[in-house]
This record gives sequence, structure tokens and C-alpha cells, in this order.
Amino acid sequence: EVIDVASGFTQGWEFLASDNILYFKPKSVRMGGSGQEGRTMEPTAGTWDTNLMVRTNRRMYDFDLKLLSSAGNSGKALQNQRVAYRVEFQYPEDEAASRAKASEKAKTQVKLDEKVAPRNWAYSMQVGDASDGIAPTMAYDDGRFTYLKFPNNRDFPSVFLVAADKSESLVNTHVEKDVLVIQRVAREMVLRLGNAVVGVYNDKYDIDGVPPTDGTTVPGVKRVIVGGKQE
Repeated sequence: EVIDVASGFTQGWEFLASDNILYFKPKSVRMGGSGQEGRTMEPTAGTWDTNLMVRTNRRMYDFDLKLLSSAGNSGKALQNQRVAYRVEFQYPEDEAASRAKASEKAKTQVKLDEKVAPRNWAYSMQVGDASDGIAPTMAYDDGRFTYLKFPNNRDFPSVFLVAADKSESLVNTHVEKDVLVIQRVAREMVLRLGNAVVGVYNDKYDIDGVPPTDGTTVPGVKRVIVGGKQE
């Protein structure tokens, strides 16, 4: 990121910094003083040369700015190896670090996208009156989350955890493709949508389940805190 810009002829050049990009161009200079009629000097090749120092949050740069004239009367830009309309710096070590980070992120995403093997398929349900529309066609858990599959083109119900005293509490869920993922494993849950209700029972409930390792249940993936945010 560009932090500061300095030049020996700031009156004759216009600078504009935007993030890690610096734009600049020559500009006319208004001349004149007390008792003298003011006049304007236009940018002229050979007289507008100056130095340029750029400080970023990582490095310092020094440049020579030279204003070149157009070639002859044709108006074509001067074909000269010294002319640069855009200068871009590339650093092998930064690019290597960026590629390594992108590769590691891609590997992590692949692991996150991999389906965790089911541990328990022993589920049963009790369907209330006129509640077939929210009855799952498949249910299993991986020791951490519970997965319910429903017929196509159906609205997903809300999911409630049933406690030992039969009180109910709403459970967080998310959707993976056409599967409703319940972020809990429980002995009993209730699905509700309008007046429809379905009880879902874990017939082989394991109270211990699968404990998270390194903050996640995905093997090979570790959750760390970066800048106050979990990654």
C-alpha cells in the first residue's frame, strides 16, 4: 500500500495514490508574483524532469521522471525503450508465498468438502397427521452432526431438540445440496413446519459422539484465531 509520495517538482506533477497503485501525470504551472502579470508554463520535455520517491508499507522506491516529447509532427508517441506507461513490480518470494497460501487453502477446502463417514444409521420417526411432507427419507449422523434428506422440492422444517423433561429448543441447521444438516446429535428431535410435526429418534444414541480435534471435526483441518476471527 502506498503510504507517502515525495518529488522535487511537485508543482509540475500530479500524483494520486490508490491502495498499491500510484497514478501520476505532468501538469501546467502558474507563474507570476507581485507586480508581474501571471503566465502559465506548459509541461515541456527536458524542463519537467524530476525525482520521485515512493514509500509503501513494505518498501521504498526511487525513480527518475523524465518528460519526453512526441516524435516529429506526426503526433505519434515516441518509440523509445525508456518510455514506460505502466510499471509493475513482481517479487518471486511474495508470489511463491501467495501460491503456497492459495494451495494450502485449496487443500483445506477439499477436506472440508469431503463427506464425513456416517457412524449411525439407526433412526426411526413418528409422523403426525398430515405431516408426510416433512418426513425425511434418510437419516444418519457422523457423531457430530445429524443429516436428514427430504423429497425434492420440499420446504425444510425447523428442528427442535427435545430435552429429558420434553421441553424443546431450536437447533442450528444448514443445508448441503439437498440434505438438511442439524448441528447436533441428540436422542430425540422434533421437526415442525406450520401444523406438521415429525418426531425423529436416535435409536443408538452415543452421548460421547465424536469430540472435535483442533477445533474441528474434519481430520487434517485445524481452526486458528487470526485477527480475532476464526479460520
